[in-house]
Amino acid sequence: MKIMLVNPPANHSITIPGSTQILFEQHYFAPPLGIMYIKSYLQSVMDAEVKIFNFQVPNGPSIFDLEKTLIEFKPEVVGITVMTVFWYDACQIAKKVKEILPNTIVVCGGSHTWLYPAESLSHRDFDVVVQGEGEITFTQLIERLESGQDLEGLPGIWYRSDDQVIKNHPRPVEPEPDLFPFPDRSDFDIKQHRFPLDRYSPAAVVITSRGCPYHCTFCQNNDHHYRRRLAERVVDEILECKGMGYNSVDFYDDNFNQSRRHVESLCHEMIKHRVNMPWICRARVDRIDRDLIKLMAETGCKRIHFGVESATQRILDEINKGINIEQAREAFALAKEAGISTVAYFIIGFPGETLEEANNTIALAFELDPDYPQCLALMPVPSTPIYEKALKDLNFGGDYIRKYVMNPYPDLCVKIWPTAMTEKEILTILRRFYLRFYFRPRQISRYISRLTSPEDLFTKVRMALKLIKLTMPR
Repeated sequence: MKIMLVNPPANHSITIPGSTQILFEQHYFAPPLGIMYIKSYLQSVMDAEVKIFNFQVPNGPSIFDLEKTLIEFKPEVVGITVMTVFWYDACQIAKKVKEILPNTIVVCGGSHTWLYPAESLSHRDFDVVVQGEGEITFTQLIERLESGQDLEGLPGIWYRSDDQVIKNHPRPVEPEPDLFPFPDRSDFDIKQHRFPLDRYSPAAVVITSRGCPYHCTFCQNNDHHYRRRLAERVVDEILECKGMGYNSVDFYDDNFNQSRRHVESLCHEMIKHRVNMPWICRARVDRIDRDLIKLMAETGCKRIHFGVESATQRILDEINKGINIEQAREAFALAKEAGISTVAYFIIGFPGETLEEANNTIALAFELDPDYPQCLALMPVPSTPIYEKALKDLNFGGDYIRKYVMNPYPDLCVKIWPTAMTEKEILTILRRFYLRFYFRPRQISRYISRLTSPEDLFTKVRMALKLIKLTMPR
C-alpha cells in the first residue's frame, strides 16, 4: 500500500498578539517527529511504501509540488499531522487530496485531534481521526484498510460511517516507548532545522521520554503517563544521528530531569560511548542540584530551558506549577556556576494577577538574568482548566477556537484573557520588557562574544530586527 504522511504548511497559521510572536522564531522548521516515528514503525512491521511530504522547511514546496507528487505517487492513504495552529492549512491540504484522488482515505492525527475530533470530521475531506500515539493505531488502521475490514472496534480512532461519526474506545499509551524504532530521518536534509538560539547546528531532535505527569492549569497536556526510554537506546539513536552529520542534540522531552536516575544513566552512557556532542534540554527547577547539573555539564549540556512562569507564589500554587521562587533562583545559579546557558519562560496575565505582581515577575527575570528570557501573555488554550474558566467569562467571547475549527479561516489571532489588568497593560509590559532586556549593552556584548559563524550572526540580526518591529508601539 502507498501511504503519504504530510506536515502541512504554516502559511495561514494562528497568530499570537504583540511581541510574543518572537517565540515562533525559536521553533523554526522543527522536524515532525510524530510522522517520522509512524513511518519507521509502519515500515518495520509491514510492507508499505511510505513517503513524507514536509511543507515546513526552508524554501519549502508549494501546493503545486504536492499536486504533482499526488498524481505521480497516487497514495491510497494520506495522513496529515495537525496542530490546531495549522488547522486552516491542514484543511486546504485535505481538500486538495480529495480533489485529485477522491477515493484516497485522508486521516487526521496529531495534538489537534485530542481537542476536536468530532469537529474535525465535520469536514468531509477527512475520513478518520487518530487520537493519541499514532504508531500502533495508524498501522492497524492501514492493515484493516488493506484487508477490506471495517473500522469498528479499532481503538484510538474516530471515523465517519455514512453520515454518522463513530467514536471507538481510546487506546492506552504504549508503556514501553523503546518498542518503536528510531524516527525515520531519511527524508530530511540535516541543515533544514536549526533553532535561532543554537550555536551548534545542525541539531538532531531526540526524545528520551514520553508524557508529562504534571497538571499545570495553563498547559495543554493530553498525556500524563510518564515513560522513560532506555539510556542505551537513546545513545544508539544519538550516535546514528552523529553518523548522519548532526553536530548537536536537542532533547525535546517535556521534563528532561523528571527522573534523576534516568538523567544519570543517560549521562553515564554518553560518557561510556564517547558521544562528545553538545546538547540542550528542557527541565524543571525543582528537580536539579549541584551534582546533577555538574554531570550534565561534563557530558556536553550547553543550555537548559526552565519554566518559571511567575514571581508570585500564590499564582504558582493556583496554576499547579509545583515549584517555588527559591528553587528557581537556585537552579539558575547552579546553571551559571556550571557554565550552562539558560532560557527562562514567564507568563504575564494569569487570572487575578495585578500590575504589581506582573512587574514583580519582570523584576525576577532581570534578577535571574537568563541568557534568553521568553515572556508571553497568557492565552488560554482549549482542554485546560484556565480555558474552561475563561469560557465562563462573558467578556472572553465563548469557545471561539471550536468555532474556528468548525469554520476555519486564515490567520486567526488567539485571545488574551484580561482579568485584573487590561490587554493594553499586558502587551505594554511585554514590549517594554523585551526592549529593556535584549537591547542592554551587556546583553548585546554577551551575544556577540558567542557568535560562531556568519550564519549565526545573520540569525541573531534577523531576530533582533523582528523583535524591534514587534515591540514598536502601535
